[in-house]
Amino acid sequence: MKTRIIATTALLVMSGVAFADRGPPGPPPGLFNIDKLETLLDLDAYQKAELQKILDTRRTSMQAKREQMRASETRPSFEEMQQQREASQQVTWAH
Repeated sequence: MKTRIIATTALLVMSGVAFADRGPPGPPPGLFNIDKLETLLDLDAYQKAELQKILDTRRTSMQAKREQMRASETRPSFEEMQQQREASQQVTWAH
């Protein structure tokens, strides 16, 4: 009985240590690694700069909308958020 308790405790401690060492799975949503995109899409310097401008504009726009929502203390429905996201993507990729 003592052996099982010790083994279970050791297993729990080791699993806790294993999960504690991991960092976040990747960049936050909405952020792109421009260097990876450059490689994947085989972009030249001009294309990379233009893509960076588009992504920065989109990020700034989304941050402004988020701040506006916080200031108004309202929370949009899930459907409204989906519509806003789709509209933002259409504007972004229309460039």
